[in-house]
Amino acid sequence: MIRAIIRKELRELLPFIALALLAQALLVLAALYPRSPFEETHVIPFVRQSMMQYTFGVAACLAVALGLWQTMWESSRGTFLFLLHRPIARERVIGTKLVVGAGATLLVVALPVLIYAVWAAAPGTHASPFAWAMTTWAWCWSGAMSVVYFGAFLSGLRPARLFGSRFAPLAAAAILFPLIVSTGRVLPVVLALVADGCFILAILHVGATRDYS
Repeated sequence: MIRAIIRKELRELLPFIALALLAQALLVLAALYPRSPFEETHVIPFVRQSMMQYTFGVAACLAVALGLWQTMWESSRGTFLFLLHRPIARERVIGTKLVVGAGATLLVVALPVLIYAVWAAAPGTHASPFAWAMTTWAWCWSGAMSVVYFGAFLSGLRPARLFGSRFAPLAAAAILFPLIVSTGRVLPVVLALVADGCFILAILHVGATRDYS
């Protein structure tokens, strides 16, 4: 049953993931050229780069799209009624959806960072200093992107008014993300894990108590 849910989620989310990966690939390729429209000439990799900002912007858009699609779209089609009446606990159904969505978000945000870092670390690719420690902030931002995804998921799952407080968790995530990533090197990881834990507990509570009829 879990495998069936995973296949269903991947099948439905694949167009979003593919489109985001294509956008990330174009951004990374553009950054490898000296006169990219996204970068200044002779910029030092991972130092004040607009390309990286665009990369995280794409990931944030994907996180919101996945979180809302897995919840609001399921509700509009009545799929939740089918899923939650299978011989499997509600928490496992919701948890499986979270693992797939969070994993896809992490893939889309971390893969371009890794590719660009490997390129920057290779000798002869650019005339700028580079150390892997320079990528720390990018990895922190990548890990913290889960906060945006969980906020979007909780917003879509809550049975609140669409034009009322429905998107309060997503708004909270939008505020938390810049605050988390601006706290330094190690602290963002701790804060992101705490925020993720709070969102997941809230999601599981709503998922277990909501009336889907």
